[in-house]
Amino acid sequence: MSPKEPGPTPVPVPKASVKCPNCGTVNKVSLSQSLSSFTCSGCGQRVDGIKPVVFTPGSQPSQEIVCPQCGGSVEILPQKKDGKLFRCKSCGKEF
Repeated sequence: MSPKEPGPTPVPVPKASVKCPNCGTVNKVSLSQSLSSFTCSGCGQRVDGIKPVVFTPGSQPSQEIVCPQCGGSVEILPQKKDGKLFRCKSCGKEF
């Protein structure tokens, strides 16, 4: 009998911190939600995400996305790097 092969290791889903433009609550959402839409945990309003079609190298997000590590402002990476879209201007974390 062959030993049972271990299954694939689950990969954690990266989270983004997005500030609600309606009430200012910082929401922890998946990167895909930050790009599409989500419901704010503070006020219950729908927050439309950042649409990738407006991404250009060096551009800034249309919604305020904050760094999940330090809460600093972020910039859009010029090229998608290892699945990461943003870089914190304060601490340099890429997510």
